[in-house]
Amino acid sequence: MQNMTSKKEGVDTRHIFLYSGLGWIVAAAIGIAWALGARSLSLSKLFAAQSTLGIFGFAGSMSHYFLLGKTKVTRDRRISIVLSLVWGVFFAGAVTPLFSIFGTPVKMAVFAFSSFAVFGALGGMSTAWIAKRMFDDFSCEDIVPIIVIWAFGLGLGAISVSVSAAFLKLFFPEPVGMVLAIGAMALMLGACSGFSLALCVPEKDIGSRFFKPADIYDRALSDARPEYGMLTAILIFAPFYLNDFSNIFISDWRWWLFIDYVFVRLFPFIVICRLLSNNRVSPEAMGIGPQSMLSSIIVYIVGTLAAILILQNKSFILNGIPGYQPVGVIPKIFHADWRWFDLTAGLMATGVVEELVFRAYLYSFLRRFTDRSLYIVLISATAFGLIHWSLGFHHVIAASVIGGVYMLLYIRTRSLPALVFAHYTVNFMEYSDVVDKFLFRYF
Repeated sequence: MQNMTSKKEGVDTRHIFLYSGLGWIVAAAIGIAWALGARSLSLSKLFAAQSTLGIFGFAGSMSHYFLLGKTKVTRDRRISIVLSLVWGVFFAGAVTPLFSIFGTPVKMAVFAFSSFAVFGALGGMSTAWIAKRMFDDFSCEDIVPIIVIWAFGLGLGAISVSVSAAFLKLFFPEPVGMVLAIGAMALMLGACSGFSLALCVPEKDIGSRFFKPADIYDRALSDARPEYGMLTAILIFAPFYLNDFSNIFISDWRWWLFIDYVFVRLFPFIVICRLLSNNRVSPEAMGIGPQSMLSSIIVYIVGTLAAILILQNKSFILNGIPGYQPVGVIPKIFHADWRWFDLTAGLMATGVVEELVFRAYLYSFLRRFTDRSLYIVLISATAFGLIHWSLGFHHVIAASVIGGVYMLLYIRTRSLPALVFAHYTVNFMEYSDVVDKFLFRYF
């Protein structure tokens, strides 16, 4: 076919993601402008929502057209206009069912995610079909990642707007918060759109090595592979930062446990297991291997005592330092059996996953960019502290210091199991009330 082209010359995929993000930001601005105009025209809420989302989807998907022209990886990009029309229809279709069901905020959030995820998957299939017509070496293995990223991207984008807007209202006027929330969603969709195109073109300076799904999901952590998968990092880290929204909006402990266990403990663990099972990273590179008994004991004692002392004395140490107050709270578990299950198996799972992610995985990730241990410790400390953002500024500072201490111990010893048990011990003492905390409060 004349419009088909082979993926010959390398393209800098950073530019793809940059321009894709900018394209969806512009699309968001167009959608907001239309929404304001629709309000002045006294249109029905359903039609206003359908037309606004349809215009947003069409304008955002047009980034494919302009990006294909800029990268010059295909001779015929006109078919991508058809894709933009399809995406406009799917965006409008995704919002339509939301006007036929009513319920609690949690129920509506689940329904919104489901509706947008389904239409996102359909859009992903359409994107893959268009790509197959434009690139003669587009393979079947490229299809599934496109569908998955669009399903989750559009589904999460649907619920992130209302959640982010509610949070941003704490710091900004409501209209400003809503615009920022829509902008954040646009960046998320820009990443999805850029990902779809990046699958179809080779990354610059990789030569004949194309930007295949395995490279994106599982870019190796081992020293043998210099490149690294940013999407993998997003999939692993994002749940931890999004989870604190449940501390703000979820008061039912059952829903809170479900979100915490599935999205924060299980999902990142599955991604890391996939890396290990596909030999994209060795167990030794993740701190899983033969351990020195002496170093493990020292790491456990130092890690446990340091974290407990920091947590129990942070109020005095940080007294007078300005910062925001807690904006969320972890719901109290009233069922005795579930409470003890969470204090034992649940907290152990937390220790395992957070140490795998914020020590072993993050260390391997940062080593791609720097060999300076100081930079790695500071960056990892900040990353670990910020996953506790809803608990207040002082708690973020305390968690950051603990994260820095744990990363320093990991760099020196690679004793990940000892850090897991230290992490569990600290959390158990913090939440169980079995041990008198005043034993470690010296100020």
